[in-house]
Amino acid sequence: AMTTPDQGDVTEALVRRLAERQMLIIVDNCEHVVDGAADVIERIAAECPRVRIIATSREPLMIRGEQVVPVGPLPDSDSLELFLERARAESPGLVLDERQLDAVAALCRRIDGLPLAIELAAARVRSMTPVDLVAGLDERFRLLVGNRRSRTERHQTMRATLDWSYSLCDPVEQAVFDRLSVFPAEFGGPAAVAVAADDGLSSYDVLDAVARLVDRSLLAREAGDDGSSRFRMLETMRVYGREHLRDANQSDRVRERHARYVVDEVNRLADLMIGPDERAAFERVRALIADILLALDWYLEHDEIEQAMRLPMIVALARPREFVAMVQRIHAA
Repeated sequence: AMTTPDQGDVTEALVRRLAERQMLIIVDNCEHVVDGAADVIERIAAECPRVRIIATSREPLMIRGEQVVPVGPLPDSDSLELFLERARAESPGLVLDERQLDAVAALCRRIDGLPLAIELAAARVRSMTPVDLVAGLDERFRLLVGNRRSRTERHQTMRATLDWSYSLCDPVEQAVFDRLSVFPAEFGGPAAVAVAADDGLSSYDVLDAVARLVDRSLLAREAGDDGSSRFRMLETMRVYGREHLRDANQSDRVRERHARYVVDEVNRLADLMIGPDERAAFERVRALIADILLALDWYLEHDEIEQAMRLPMIVALARPREFVAMVQRIHAA
């Protein structure tokens, strides 16, 4: 009877074969088998000095000698070039006027410069103009559907791709991801805790999940002007997370937590508007505009006019135009 060798036997044989060879090995899509892939790759790297390995994954392998090279969204010019290349492959002889080219640029920004999303959008040009595509982005997961038989199942639609990444997260990571999708712009650690922590999730749970979501490429992190970490979710991922909140009837509860956080932050900044921290406070207000507008919507929808009135005053000097618009909305309510 034949026996099936276990991973140790296979790895041992592989290392022996590669020990004296000079070779480049590409290991694609490690994220769903990350532990096993990491073990094998680390063993090869340690015992096969002339072998180099390039591994693609949605999270680091966390092994010795690993050099992580993040692959971010495409720059605007590359996004435009990719869209036009794929669109002309779908519709030879395609000619776009200036208005349509402006729509392509807007479309690429709205879908975050994600190559798959750009390709799926470009596949629609036989039946929709770029202007139509931009107008349809509110239903982007119905729009971004491919027609290539050669694609793997998870690359046939944008939703399937995000489902793949989401399914690799544990329940705590999924819950935190969904709740953080309420933010319309970048946010810091304290903001994440204020919105995502509850009786079931401690502040430590939230911050730990945020770190893992960064590792899984579902959140981007950069240093803010004050040196603290700032986190950002791509628009496409925000739409995806908010769908989960709606499906679970959690949207209003999470938006309320966000609105209460914004009012607390506004009150804190108001105390700093005159004094040595004045400039930093003004910059923080400008960065918070999108959150303030979203919070205003929630308070007006729930007839909490007193809380809504707290928001425009902090904006008056920092963003006069938004101040006027906010006051008009409050009066209209």
